[in-house]
Amino acid sequence: MGLFSIFSNDDAEQAAAQRNQGLQQGYDQLSNLYGQGRNALTTSLSWREQ
Repeated sequence: MGLFSIFSNDDAEQAAAQRNQGLQQGYDQLSNLYGQGRNALTTSLSWREQ
Protein backbone atom coordinates (compact mmCIF):
# COMPACT_ATOMS: atom_id res chain seq x y z
CA MET A 1 0.00 0.00 0.00
CA GLY A 2 1.61 3.18 -1.20
CA LEU A 3 1.28 6.67 0.11
CA PHE A 4 -1.37 7.67 -2.45
CA SER A 5 -3.19 4.34 -2.66
CA ILE A 6 -6.01 5.71 -0.50
CA PHE A 7 -7.00 7.83 -3.51
CA SER A 8 -7.24 4.79 -5.77
CA ASN A 9 -9.97 2.21 -6.13
CA ASP A 10 -7.61 -0.57 -7.24
CA ASP A 11 -8.37 -2.67 -4.16
CA ALA A 12 -12.11 -2.40 -4.76
CA GLU A 13 -11.70 -3.31 -8.42
CA GLN A 14 -9.56 -6.32 -7.51
CA ALA A 15 -12.11 -7.45 -4.92
CA ALA A 16 -14.93 -7.10 -7.46
CA ALA A 17 -12.97 -9.10 -10.03
CA GLN A 18 -12.29 -11.87 -7.49
CA ARG A 19 -15.96 -11.89 -6.49
CA ASN A 20 -17.05 -12.22 -10.10
CA GLN A 21 -14.54 -14.99 -10.69
CA GLY A 22 -15.87 -16.88 -7.67
CA LEU A 23 -19.45 -16.45 -8.83
CA GLN A 24 -18.55 -17.71 -12.30
CA GLN A 25 -16.80 -20.78 -10.87
CA GLY A 26 -19.83 -21.53 -8.70
CA TYR A 27 -22.18 -21.18 -11.66
CA ASP A 28 -19.99 -23.45 -13.80
CA GLN A 29 -19.96 -26.15 -11.11
CA LEU A 30 -23.70 -25.89 -10.58
CA SER A 31 -24.37 -26.05 -14.31
CA ASN A 32 -22.19 -29.14 -14.59
CA LEU A 33 -24.00 -30.86 -11.72
CA TYR A 34 -27.41 -30.03 -13.21
CA GLY A 35 -26.23 -31.55 -16.48
CA GLN A 36 -25.07 -34.70 -14.72
CA GLY A 37 -28.41 -35.01 -12.95
CA ARG A 38 -30.34 -34.45 -16.17
CA ASN A 39 -28.24 -37.10 -17.94
CA ALA A 40 -28.78 -39.55 -15.09
CA LEU A 41 -32.54 -39.04 -15.26
CA THR A 42 -32.79 -39.35 -19.02
CA THR A 43 -30.56 -42.43 -19.02
CA SER A 44 -32.65 -44.01 -16.28
CA LEU A 45 -35.91 -43.18 -18.04
CA SER A 46 -34.76 -44.45 -21.43
CA TRP A 47 -33.55 -47.70 -19.82
CA ARG A 48 -37.00 -48.28 -18.27
CA GLU A 49 -38.78 -47.76 -21.59
CA GLN A 50 -36.99 -50.70 -23.21
